[in-house]
Amino acid sequence: MPLAEIPPRSGFLQLREAAVCPPAQVLVLPVSGFPIPRQELAPVKSFLRSLTAQIVRKWDLSSEVFIQVEQSDEPEGRALYVRHAPRWIPEIGLGVWLDREPPKPWTKEEFMALQPGDKLRPLMYQVLRVTASPQAGEEAQDVLLAFGPILRAMFHGNGESYLERTRDFLLPPISDPSFTCFPCYVPLLDLKGLASTDSHKLTSWFCGASVYIRESFEDQAILIASCEPLNSILNELGGVYEEQQGPLWRIPAE
Repeated sequence: MPLAEIPPRSGFLQLREAAVCPPAQVLVLPVSGFPIPRQELAPVKSFLRSLTAQIVRKWDLSSEVFIQVEQSDEPEGRALYVRHAPRWIPEIGLGVWLDREPPKPWTKEEFMALQPGDKLRPLMYQVLRVTASPQAGEEAQDVLLAFGPILRAMFHGNGESYLERTRDFLLPPISDPSFTCFPCYVPLLDLKGLASTDSHKLTSWFCGASVYIRESFEDQAILIASCEPLNSILNELGGVYEEQQGPLWRIPAE
């Protein structure tokens, strides 16, 4: 049943399970739009706080928080980023879509093919890494979540090891030197990409991450992708699994 046809239930968040190859699990938390409307934001924030805290506690994971500032042109969100950036100490990185061609410059043929009103494809997808501290990453998620730029990877070990793995995986297919000099490289995935691959490839795409959370403008949703099922953690958060309704999880909204 499409998510739009699932009857809402007051006081609950609804997370649809996407069809992916096990043991991976992908949960889709739809929102009305970005910015997330004020009445929706508080329970979404509370759920993500609780979810990530439980994952860290049970699975002993570390986190890196990234900001896709260019994904949202909302003036309030940009102003909040500028105000907090000195405390977060952002590092410029390159986001790389795993199910698309590697980043490359515009070509003469692309310019020649433009019709009136057409736009060139995005040249690149800038991603900013919050480097100040884990607490700064949590603050960035809280402050900017409403506007849709947050991406979070959770993994065993430390952030530098994770970023070394992402660089080793994402950099080789990029041939143009304009795109090979960034301090860090971050995988970008939407629901289409997550659902179109097998379990082995998905594991390699995660670059060693156990959990990948991204606010996806492409899907108007927050995507929560895990190499292993999150069912026990969702149960601890009061979640109820309803297979006949989607399948989906209903999580009490605080």
